Amino acid sequence: MMNPESDHPSSPRQRKIGIAVELSEESAFTVRWAVDNYIRQGDDIIILHVSPTAGFVGADWGFHPLQTQPPSTTASISSKVADLGKPLKEAGFPHTIHTAKDYDKRERLCLETQRLNLTAVIMGFGDGSVSDFCVHHCVCPVVVVRYPDGPGNVEGTRAAPIVTFKSRTDDDEEIDYKAQTALTASVHPQHIKAMDSVSKQPLLFCPRASFTNNEEEFRAMQFLELPSLSSSSSFHLTSLDLGNNVNLTRRYYYRDGKPKPNKQCEICSMSLIPTTFYSCKICVPLQSSVLSRFSGYYHEACIEPISKHPYHPKHALRFSYQSDQICLSCSTFKDCAYHCSICSFTMCQDCAREPPLLAIDYPKRHEHTLFYFHRKGSLICDVCGLSDGRSLLYSCVKCNFVVHKECVYFPCIIKISRHEHRLSFSSSLTPEQWLCGVCRESIDTNFARYSCVKGCSFAVHSKCATRKDVWDGKELEGEPEEDESLYIFKSFNEISDGIIEYFRHRSHHMRLDDDTNRAFDENKRCRACSFPICDDLIYSCMQCDFILHQTCAHLPPWKQHATHPHRLLLLVDEEHEDYFQCTACKRESNGFAYKCCARD
Repeated sequence: MMNPESDHPSSPRQRKIGIAVELSEESAFTVRWAVDNYIRQGDDIIILHVSPTAGFVGADWGFHPLQTQPPSTTASISSKVADLGKPLKEAGFPHTIHTAKDYDKRERLCLETQRLNLTAVIMGFGDGSVSDFCVHHCVCPVVVVRYPDGPGNVEGTRAAPIVTFKSRTDDDEEIDYKAQTALTASVHPQHIKAMDSVSKQPLLFCPRASFTNNEEEFRAMQFLELPSLSSSSSFHLTSLDLGNNVNLTRRYYYRDGKPKPNKQCEICSMSLIPTTFYSCKICVPLQSSVLSRFSGYYHEACIEPISKHPYHPKHALRFSYQSDQICLSCSTFKDCAYHCSICSFTMCQDCAREPPLLAIDYPKRHEHTLFYFHRKGSLICDVCGLSDGRSLLYSCVKCNFVVHKECVYFPCIIKISRHEHRLSFSSSLTPEQWLCGVCRESIDTNFARYSCVKGCSFAVHSKCATRKDVWDGKELEGEPEEDESLYIFKSFNEISDGIIEYFRHRSHHMRLDDDTNRAFDENKRCRACSFPICDDLIYSCMQCDFILHQTCAHLPPWKQHATHPHRLLLLVDEEHEDYFQCTACKRESNGFAYKCCARD
């Protein structure tokens, strides 16, 4: 084994290296590997250890420990951590020990890495859960060393470092460390030297690849014009996927300065102008086949993680494709969004990029200014009465008022499909029992709801009233009420006794046929409901074969249906396609249909 060389005066600035350890032989091996192959003179070395602890999280009080370790146990742990640093002491590398306690070791390691402003972190593979988490969420490069007897290693082979990289801030200098010794005969110093030039580049995964995708390989964004690592059986870039041990493809940097008029960014749909952009090696070749609607190209500004977003400053938000993601800001379903896998925090592209509302001044809902509540907890909204961890919370520090962001802007006057009159937003009802006119569940009078402006005994939960299938999304405050008489008229005019003029068949008159003993004819069917004519009273055209049941002839021209927020207009069979599928029952018909004619 060769001794590390001393730093050259032209070497980069002093590095701050963290070695994350557990009380295990694998951690001892990791420290020895770092001394032999990574650490150089002048490095600021920190041994980082996180002790697990038990606790619970309260909505209003945060984390509370349930049990603490006795002083004797704490002293024993400190002694064992100090013993792990003996190889550093023997090699003449000064170091410090930093310990922390947390019930979530993975997240705490990432937070301590950021707080200590580490240049890089070295850790053992362990069972893969902690190392995999840190690889994907630490703000600095992570070097994962696989123990010879650990899972995934071939018996009798030397442990190999498994290296992944993250980018720091754009103005950081390149982390340029030299290989002072050879790892094995198959791992040469130039391999680690090649890593120096890559370490500055961010590790960006294709948004269409999941961190736990078992059906296809992980896909990394491709960069051009960077040195590539030579293939080696014992030194490779890996995704740390425990199930498949799938290797990441090599990374390249792509900056050719040429416009791509026929290529668009998959996120913002804008053309790839002469600027930095990334491409996925898997998606791009498949453009002409199964992924033809996916370009596989991404602008640098679109694909890079959003760090320290005001709504979520704790962790970076990464763009990903997942089904049915709910944006916590606008509460809409998205199949692609910026996501934090640690906190299950999701924001759509528009909300993540627009200036956030850290304070809301909306006197219609609350007399005081509302401030964004950063802590995620199961707090009950004082407007809707629900505890929804997927929504952004705002609170009033003066009167202990908590409200979801979407509940702040509930409309004042609305019209829903379940009631003939308008409804107004109300914060008080009489103390009697009320049932919601939509879900039929009881209404808690301590929270807001909508009630009829005409004084009817009708009320609806605020969340039920603003459902998309119930409300058309229009605020009617200050808007004059519609003239209901425009929609209330008979579907036919009586010409004489038993003779009518039907509003959808004005060219001919129709006669009432009250013969209930007529012979059954399969070919004679009601044009409205498409059922055969049996012993029913019918109206038949005096000049053609247009027939209606008497009950069908009384169908109203306009109808408000409970499953749709707009009025529906009755259409005869000549005014729509031969067959249609009913939106409510999913059955096909070729008779009359009610259709929404609203343009929006």
